[in-house]
Amino acid sequence: MAARVLIPVDNQECTVSALKSVMSRVWDRDTKFLLLKVVEDFSELLYANELGHSEALSAEQEEYTYEMRMWLNELTDSFSRVFPDTESRMEFGRVSRRICEIAYEWCADYIAIGSHDRHLSFRCALGSIAAEVLSSAPCSVEAIRYRELHRLLMQEGKITDDDIQAIVCPPLKIMVAVDLSRVSDVVIDWVGSIGWAEGARLRLVTVDDPQHKDEKSHWRRGIGTLYTREGQHHKIVETKLRDLEKRLSAICTIPHDSAIIRQETPAAAIIEAASEWDADFVVIGASGERSQYGTRVGSTPLEVIAGLHCSLAIIQSDSERRPTFSWRQK
Repeated sequence: MAARVLIPVDNQECTVSALKSVMSRVWDRDTKFLLLKVVEDFSELLYANELGHSEALSAEQEEYTYEMRMWLNELTDSFSRVFPDTESRMEFGRVSRRICEIAYEWCADYIAIGSHDRHLSFRCALGSIAAEVLSSAPCSVEAIRYRELHRLLMQEGKITDDDIQAIVCPPLKIMVAVDLSRVSDVVIDWVGSIGWAEGARLRLVTVDDPQHKDEKSHWRRGIGTLYTREGQHHKIVETKLRDLEKRLSAICTIPHDSAIIRQETPAAAIIEAASEWDADFVVIGASGERSQYGTRVGSTPLEVIAGLHCSLAIIQSDSERRPTFSWRQK
C-alpha cells in the first residue's frame, strides 16, 4: 500500500519553505500527497456576534475562502508537476484539530508542516500549530523550520521565493535523540533508511540523569529498597548506546558518533546539544500511545519543539508505515 504524506498549507513563508523542502526530496515510489488548507471561522476568532459585525465578517469570510480556493488550486497544479499523485482539500474549523482529524480520516503516515522559528516567549503567546499537531497526530510529524528564514523576515519583512529556495537545502548535521527504549530501535531504523545528502553527519545523543537511581527490587520485610549503583547504571546506558550505534552502522554508511549528556531535564539537554553542535535536523521517537492527557507524545518532544531552532521529526513507533526519502543534491 502506498505511503501517504499530508502537508498542511497556508500562504505564509514557513509553508513555502516546507513545500520546497518536500519537493527537494525523492520519496518512495507511489507515495501519495495531500495538500490541506484549513480555514478558521472568523466569527469564532473575533466574537462577531458580540461586536455586531457578523454580516461584514461573513462577507469577508466568503471572499477569503474564495481567494484561498483559487490559491490552493494553483498550488496543487504546481506541486503536481513534481508529484503527480497529489490531491488537495479545503476544510473549516480550528486549524490544528482539523489537521489531526483529516490525518485520521485520510490514514496519513507522515505529516510535513512548516513551523515558525520565533522566540520562545512569542511562540508561547500565540500558540504553535505545529506543536499542537505534533501532540495529537496519528502518525509521525516533521516540523520544518529554518533559522535563516526567520532572520531574513526580521531584517527585511518580506522575502521572495528565490530567497526561500536559497535557504532550503538538505540537512548536514542530523542529531538523533534516543532514550534507549524499544522506541529507539524504530528511530534508528528510520534514520538508517533515509538517503541523507553527501557530507551529512549523524550524532546519537541520550540524556542520563547524573543522580539516577534505578530501583531494582524491594526487600520483603520492609528493610528498604535495593538500587543499582550509579556507576553500574551508567555502564548499562553506555552499553545500550553502543548497541544502537552498531545497529545504525549495519544499515547506514553516513559518518556518525554518539554522546551521553548528564543532565536532569532531557528537553533542555537536547535543545542545548542541538544548539552547540549547530544541528539543522533533530529526530526524536514517540511511542504513539495515548497518555493521560490525551496526547500521543510525551512532554519532552513538546518542550523540544518550543525551544528548538531547526527542523524536528517525531517518529511514532506504532505507525504501520513510515515513509522514507532521499535528498536531492543541490
